[in-house]
Amino acid sequence: MFYLVSGSQAVFQDLSKNLILGGELDAQTTSSITQSALVGSHAFLWSGNNNGRMDYSGQYSLTSASSSNVSGTVDFNQAGSPGSNDTFSGTLAVSGDGTGRNKLSLTATNPSGSFSFAAFVVDADTILLVSTDQNDVLAGKSSRQF
Repeated sequence: MFYLVSGSQAVFQDLSKNLILGGELDAQTTSSITQSALVGSHAFLWSGNNNGRMDYSGQYSLTSASSSNVSGTVDFNQAGSPGSNDTFSGTLAVSGDGTGRNKLSLTATNPSGSFSFAAFVVDADTILLVSTDQNDVLAGKSSRQF
């Protein structure tokens, strides 16, 4: 089942027995996305499983179109153990015209760890994220802060 939110967004929910699945559909911009178009402050939320349920929310700043261009903080709940204000840094690499698969790589300081995501740019304000790490099942969204 899906619900049309607007002409460019829908949400869906699978109603199959013994299956829990839901998500959103977003219309992607038809023009190229450059890395410099994404520069600014963003909020994010991603959740999933890494040796227990994990939920993350935070903010990051994309400071430039060059390498080592992402820094921010994250709050998390790892299987019932919360943490806050963990700092991280990394890179967002935009490939080709930016409308395909891009890469977000982050390294956190406390607790230490790294995260790799396939980053799909919807438009200059929205990025959908899915983990590419072997042991993580994480997905989420990043939205520009105005």
